[in-house]
Formats: sequence, C-alpha cells, structure tokens
Amino acid sequence: MDRLTLGFLHLSVKHKDLTHNRQSLLSHAQKAAESGADIIIAPELSLSGYSFSSRQDISAYTESKEGETILAIKDLAKTCGVYIIVGFAERDDTSPIFYNSAIAISPSGETLCLYRKITSETRWACPGEAMQNNTFSTPWGTIGLMICSDSYFGLIPRATALKGADLLIVPSNWPALSLDPKLVWKARAIENNMFIAAANRGGEDLTMSCHEASTCVFSPTGEILLSEKSRDSAIFYAKLPLENGRIKKNEPNWLATRQPHHYGDMYLDMRYANDLTSYYNLPKPGTLDIVAFTQASLPQFSIPAITASIEKLKPTQNPRLLLMPMYKLDASLDLNAMGVLAKSHQLNLCFGMTSLEGDLKIVFIDASGQTISYQGVEHIENQTPLWIDIENARLTLAFTHELIHPEFAMASAKLGCDLIVCPATRLDESLHIALDAKTIEQVIVAVAGENLAFVAESPIGHAPWKEYHSEADLPCTASTSTELSRKKRFHERYDFELLLQTDSKSADVARNHHPVAHAKTNRLS
Repeated sequence: MDRLTLGFLHLSVKHKDLTHNRQSLLSHAQKAAESGADIIIAPELSLSGYSFSSRQDISAYTESKEGETILAIKDLAKTCGVYIIVGFAERDDTSPIFYNSAIAISPSGETLCLYRKITSETRWACPGEAMQNNTFSTPWGTIGLMICSDSYFGLIPRATALKGADLLIVPSNWPALSLDPKLVWKARAIENNMFIAAANRGGEDLTMSCHEASTCVFSPTGEILLSEKSRDSAIFYAKLPLENGRIKKNEPNWLATRQPHHYGDMYLDMRYANDLTSYYNLPKPGTLDIVAFTQASLPQFSIPAITASIEKLKPTQNPRLLLMPMYKLDASLDLNAMGVLAKSHQLNLCFGMTSLEGDLKIVFIDASGQTISYQGVEHIENQTPLWIDIENARLTLAFTHELIHPEFAMASAKLGCDLIVCPATRLDESLHIALDAKTIEQVIVAVAGENLAFVAESPIGHAPWKEYHSEADLPCTASTSTELSRKKRFHERYDFELLLQTDSKSADVARNHHPVAHAKTNRLS
C-alpha cells in the first residue's frame, strides 16, 4: 500500500434529530468503508447538531461513550475493518457533565481515543483538560485528534505535534462566514510538519448555514490535497502518501528550530492584566506608521537609496518604522552612518544581513541612532525574547524560523510586545500564511521579504486578521494602532509542561534536519 485513504462524511446534520442523524451517519460510513476508506471521519456534533442555548436544551441529545450510536459505530468498524472517528455531545457516565467530544474507534471495535474539546461551547459544554491524551497509534503512524476551534489556537495543535502526530484529524462545524478556517488549518499543518484533515459538515443548523463549509486536507508543506463542500450530505475522499507503509512527510521541519527554554513567559497568567500599558509601563499607545520594503521596492541597499525612499514617502506619510528584507551585506557596512540617517529623520530602521558564509543578522537602529545587532534567540542571557521600546510601541525582532512558532509569538505578547518585526528572504504563499497566523497569539506581525512585505493585525472576535501588503514594485505601507494591541485576551488552557520541556524526546522532535542555517544569538549596543 502506497496510499492511506481517508473518507470524510460531509453530513447535512439536522438540528435535534437524533434518529435521522444516526441513520445518515451509519449509512454513509458503510458506503465509505465499501469504497475503500481506511479511516472514516464524521464532523463535530454529528448526532445532535450544533446550536444549543443551555444544558437543559441539549440534555436529551447527549449520549454516553457506550451509548446506542457509539455501540453501533463500534459494530460497523469491526464488521468493515476500518477506523471511524465521530464527533458527538457526550454525557459523562459518572457526573452531570456534558462535553463536546470526538471518539476514535479501531477496526476491532475498541475505543482508541476519547477527546473532549478544550475551547468548548460556553452555554452547555465543560472544557476538556489541556493535558488529556489525544493521540493514538495506527499502522501508518501516530494520529492526533481535536475539535474545530481547538485548532485556531496555535499551542493546542503544537502540543499534539510534540506528541509525535503525523496526521491531525479535526472534526468541525466551521462555516466560512468570517475567518476562512482553511487559512488556519494550512498554517497549523506547515508550522507543525504534519498533515491536517478537517471534516466539516453541510446543511443548515439552527442559527447558521454550513453550505459553504469546506472539508479539506493539507500536507505539511501547505499543499491542498482536498477542498470540497456540499449543501447536502456527501462523502469525500483523500489519499495520503506513504513510504514503507508510513505517512510520508517532507522538509522543512520547522519543529527542529524550536527553542523551548526561551518560551517560559508564555505560561504567565494574564487574566488580571487588563491593560498592558500600565501593567508593564509601556510606551504610550497610539498610531504606528510602518513601511516595509521588498527588494523590488528597494533594490539597492545604500544610504542614498534609503534616503531617496524616505523623501519619496514624505509628502503623504511620516513613517516611524522602515523595515527592509534580508540583504547580502558584508561586515564593512557603515552602521554609524545608518545611525545618523535614522536620527536625522527621527525614524527607526530595521533590516537583515546574510553573509557569504550564511550567517544571519538583524540590525535595528532606533530614532536616537542606537544600534542593536540580533543574531537569534538561542543565547540570549536572560532567556526572554528581546524587546525594544519605541514611540507608541514595544517590539521584538525575529527570524522566520523563530516567528513560525506560536510559542515565540505568545511569549512576546505576554511581555507586552505590540509588534514582531521580521526581515526575511523569499516568502512563498505557505510561509506567508503561517506567519500571518501568529497574529492569533495577540501580536501585530510585520515581515519584509525579498518578494513580499506585509503587516498583519490581530483578529478581533471571529473576524480574519487584517493585512496590509506590498504590490508590484511598491512597498507595504501600514498605519496600525497599538491601542488595540494593549488589550490582549489570552486563551490559557494549554499543556504548558509539555510545551516547555527542554530535555525530552517530545521537545526534541527531528533535531537532525534544520530548514535554515542554525543562528547564533547576541545583543550589542
């Protein structure tokens, strides 16, 4: 066998119709098994529908993990010799607690995993434990299981990846009404070097339409292996590549560049820090105007070229931060002259340097002419992200192999950082989306690559993140406000112990293959 076949039951779930939904689930699962699916996946809350106003409202539509439907699914899995994963409203056997759960059944009819949604519905569901076991072994590799919005928060999929998951299965009820979940799932696949298979649903729920909800599969490089939708019930199939019978994953493996000993601040409890300006004595918030160049918009890196770009911007803009990509520059660059330039125009400059030997450096020059040279987070003495205060903002510097990690973004955000600044080399679409998604961790992200520059703001509510980006040979110009970035709200149900382990196999995944040159770290003034 050189392919693993996934069968997705994209069901038109009827609200509060257990009999119809059970019959539909079982009949479609049998068809998928007969068509050759090895693993069959049904959506979130496949039996009850989604929208409920209270515990009393959903009570009659809950079922125990040994209830009628689950027992029927076990019989079907055993008869057909397939794995089946189903989302359902679970009634706990020993308490009055209800959970939004997903269960994975083996071909022998045994329960392999019972996962309870962590970011659960507040009106009726009890949140699942952050440290619950959500992985199980198969002949093809390790599979992780989570539900819908759990995949939105970067540290939940990351913890699953650290448990060795090759494939993350996500039963969902996620209509594309605001933030397109495909962007989130693609980002999670890339940053965690694992396949993601999201089983969405169709039909109409009580308060929402799922006609445009996509069932999809992404490879670890962000390739779309499946993206389908249907107003009515349908079965979709996707095939995952195998190598010697195991799920095949390709480079780059970004997990190899994690630096968990520098992420410690991400466990800080920020529930009582409602306004970070006073909490951290940050610069007064306000408007921050940023210009981020590509190599097309600033092809020559020189003081005359930078000065000319500033003068060209002045009639309409007064930027406070100029961000430039990685350039091949030698050590003879006159940083003192760059400092004079920054001071004379009262703005902050940031750019990247790649030597002929492949060494990486980020140079930041503030409006007073002071220079900070940054070569990576690894050897920072105080083990916290580098932070720099400028007018209206606290920022930190990062290479792409640092910014790609949600741990880095959250640790920075919890120290009050408004903005992560990243000079980069060439950006493809997949890396662009993966870096954009770091805004979910409550920071603004500004990236200048050779071919693309963008500034992305944190999403508000269910809205997508807002992005400014470069076009053709023009730079990206963005006017963002740090008023909003000071009022951060963090999800806190994470397995911090696993995420911050520094001496275990789970914290040292695939260290032998780095997607970028290993970077040194120091701070110079």
